[in-house]
Amino acid sequence: MTKIVYYDEYYASSWISKEWSKKIVEYLTQKGFIKKNAMELRDWLKNRLHKKDCHESVVFSQDMVPETILSGLNSQNDLVRRYLDDGGRIVWIGDH
Repeated sequence: MTKIVYYDEYYASSWISKEWSKKIVEYLTQKGFIKKNAMELRDWLKNRLHKKDCHESVVFSQDMVPETILSGLNSQNDLVRRYLDDGGRIVWIGDH
């Protein structure tokens, strides 16, 4: 099973500092996760959906979703929504 951790230095975070995001990525990559930036995450989600193979987990080390996986506000066509609907898992770290 592939495990992904999202981090992109060019994208903002709200509650999680860049320093902590990097620590999360460092820890998870040592545990076998693969780091993906915003564009890589978009391509990876598209590939998973195309293959109908959406059982992997994605951890967001930053607490804001990049626009690369969103198509519009609350749209059912968002990559992230389709990935979840097809059985994917996302762990969203952040404040309550």
